[in-house]
Formats: sequence, structure tokens, C-alpha cells
Amino acid sequence: MFKRFKEKYIKNTTLYKAYRIKKFKSFISNSAFGEEILVNRILQKFNTGFYVDVGAYNPKVGSLTHQLYKRGWKGINIDFSEENIKLFNLFRKRDLSIRIAISDKESVKNSYIFDPSSGTNTLEKDYAEGWSKNFGKNYKVKKIECRTLTSILNQHNVKKDFEFLNVDVESHDLNVLKGLNLDIYKPKLITCEIIVNQRNLWDNENMYFSSLQEVMNSEITKYLQKKKYKLVSHYYLTSFFISEALYKK
Repeated sequence: MFKRFKEKYIKNTTLYKAYRIKKFKSFISNSAFGEEILVNRILQKFNTGFYVDVGAYNPKVGSLTHQLYKRGWKGINIDFSEENIKLFNLFRKRDLSIRIAISDKESVKNSYIFDPSSGTNTLEKDYAEGWSKNFGKNYKVKKIECRTLTSILNQHNVKKDFEFLNVDVESHDLNVLKGLNLDIYKPKLITCEIIVNQRNLWDNENMYFSSLQEVMNSEITKYLQKKKYKLVSHYYLTSFFISEALYKK
């Protein structure tokens, strides 16, 4: 009854609109291009939650989980850079931070390293070759242990319907997703990078943007749709997928 009264007599008044302006709180983002704003918008209904950040990189700079951590959330940060994990252990005391590479199989792979904490370190040789030409700088090749995300989540007893999975692993994203059993684990929101044509990253002076059509037809989108995830947004390089449980609410 009060809701109907509010709709009819209160919401259209200048006083109420002024009150809304006064109380409005902006979403803050530490991510490179503002993706964290949409992450927080989608997950705002959850007062607390759990995230898994693969290719976590930095506890604050460029992070899609920093604001969630500030709100009291906690989670698992995964990166194969020892330097990056040291920073997480220093600034994210509630989190579990693990130095390991994630792929679709348990194995030992080559990693391609530009510097110990570079955001362009990768498991993909072609990707490293492109950035090497772009930087005019060579990379180092190091053997690194890889595990599947399923094995990590099983080991640490992560709840099956945790709230947020972010994957940002420099062109190895599909492999990471295939290493997670999405018939068992159902994160409510998945964000990941989709770069349809890598070559354009280095052939053009300006950063390449995948078109929406390219993103919709990408292997990652098709794979996640088969697992009943819906593509709800794409911003710069990052795509947003929500679970069937979330979009049916």
C-alpha cells in the first residue's frame, strides 16, 4: 500500500528528486577501462559474496575485484607471477592468493615472460610474439605448472554457486573456462576477455576493438551459451556472462 502511495504522491515531487540526488552514490572503479562499475552493478544485490580472479595481476590497479573486497567480499586470486602474488598477500589479507597457471589440463607448459609482473605475460606463444614485435623487446620462456580451475576449487572447498569469476589470461581464456566443470560450478557472473582477431592488436596504431558480432560469434560465447550463460554486455575487451539462475530472478 505504501508503495502505491509513494508512486502516486511522492516520487514525482521536486523534494523527492532532490533527496535522490543528495543520497546518490557513484560506483567507483579501479579497473583499466571501468569494467568494475558494471561488475558492481550486476552484483549489487549481494551484500557479501565470493570471487575467483584468474590472471588477477594486481590487488588494486586494473582490478575487477578491488571494490568488492572493500565491501567485505573475499575470494581466491590466481596468477603465475610470484611478484603479483606477493602484492595480493600484502594487501588482500582475507583472500587466498595462489601462484599457479590455469589451463584446460593438468600439465607443464611454456610461459612467455616480458618482466616478472607484466600484464602481457602469457601461455600463448603467438600472443607473446605479437607483443614482442610491438614492444621491440624479447620475452623469456619458462616452464610452469598448470592446473585446472576445477581442481583448485575442489581443493579449497569453494561453494558451487559462488558469485563472480573473472578470467583475464592474455588469450588463454577459453582454455581456463574449459578447465572448469560448469556442470558442477555455476558462478553467477563470468567476465573474460574476448579478442577475436589477435593480429589486429599489433597491426593498428590504436587498440583493436572486437565488434559485437565478432564477440557473439566467438568460441567463448558459443561455449558459455551451451553451458546456459547469457552474454549481457561487452565493453572494450571484456565480456559479461550471467548464469541462468541469475537472469531468471
